[in-house]
Amino acid sequence: MTIVNPLPYNIQNGQAVDANPLMANLNQIVNNVNANAAPVAGNAAQTFAVANAAASNQAVNLGQANSLYAPVSGNAAQTFAVANATASNQAVNLGQTNSLYAPVAGNAAQTFAVANAVASNQAVNFGQTNSLYAPVSGNAAQTFAVANATASNQAVALGQFSQRPFYSTSNTTTVSVAANSTATLLSIAVTTPSFSKTGGFRMFVVGQAFVWPNGGSPSQQPLTFYLNDGTTNLTIGFFNAGATPYNGCMLVGKTKNVYAPGNSVTFSLNVSTGGSSVTVPMNVPLFYLFVEEA
Repeated sequence: MTIVNPLPYNIQNGQAVDANPLMANLNQIVNNVNANAAPVAGNAAQTFAVANAAASNQAVNLGQANSLYAPVSGNAAQTFAVANATASNQAVNLGQTNSLYAPVAGNAAQTFAVANAVASNQAVNFGQTNSLYAPVSGNAAQTFAVANATASNQAVALGQFSQRPFYSTSNTTTVSVAANSTATLLSIAVTTPSFSKTGGFRMFVVGQAFVWPNGGSPSQQPLTFYLNDGTTNLTIGFFNAGATPYNGCMLVGKTKNVYAPGNSVTFSLNVSTGGSSVTVPMNVPLFYLFVEEA
């Protein structure tokens, strides 16, 4: 096949010619060469076919690139399908994410279900929180029940503060006590507060025994008042009965024993006589409270 046709001018070696015959011969050579170097069919631009790359140092043609990174069908944007990740260094596609973190059914917002936490480094879901810290029944506000504190690093419930530490009682009676004997004026059953920073309480007592004349008996008999908690007597007052007129005595004292928090204790206020019997009208107002032992 002839690529270059015969030239229009036959110029001999050493022949002196001007530029016109020379340019005419050169243009024919260029035109003949271009006519025989055919471009890719149907493409007016001078493009070249690139074979599929088979090694890392070869160019990848467009068709090969599209087959490796196929755009999603029907999507005008150049997007690529991402396979499900199977290792920690791979991208997770949207479908795989949704299957792992399923949105709550019927919720338009993209929310995710959180399983109950079973370890300290896991999130606690709302339902689990409610089950652990149940709101007070019937209360619209989100409040939580607080148990009584039993250690110094725990919150103290309002109920613990509300425990009444101060008590009072009184008794009006005619006391008849045989010689060298004891009679009980009052019986006091109390419970100590349920929480103590120091571990226990003593009971502090203050009051007065009001006594009226016993008919003018000239003899004076000693009367001793004391508390008894079942194990220990605590003397809290003393005076001589029988003389007229007289008013009685103050009753003051703090128990010897220390009582644990939440402990039920029964005290009796007793009066004892000396060598003679005594019969006197008596009123005994008594106030008592628990004092935390330092």
